[in-house]
Amino acid sequence: MKYDVTLVRDVVCGMMVDRHLNAVDYLNMHFAFCSQQCKERFLANPHLYIGHPGDKAPKQQGREVIKRRTLSLVEPLSREKADELIAGLQAMMGIKAVVVALCKVVITYDLL
Repeated sequence: MKYDVTLVRDVVCGMMVDRHLNAVDYLNMHFAFCSQQCKERFLANPHLYIGHPGDKAPKQQGREVIKRRTLSLVEPLSREKADELIAGLQAMMGIKAVVVALCKVVITYDLL
């Protein structure tokens, strides 16, 4: 028995995936994603990844879409907990910088 797998590129992360994996049809185009997370990122902002007619998307142009979020904490973290938080966040896809100072956590990341 032969199993036919057709691979397509996940437009969010660039990974090659089976065309049926986490699939969605959008504007009469078929997309597949390596994970539910990539699928949700695409569905939240599809034009960041595929552009508009006649206009390439930032992702297609190799650009970044930098965002910054500041979180307020009830109390400061210990140095050990701050280092643990920074290491955990920096391990995530797209994270550019994490700063923990007093009762604030500032995360800079690439939306794409």
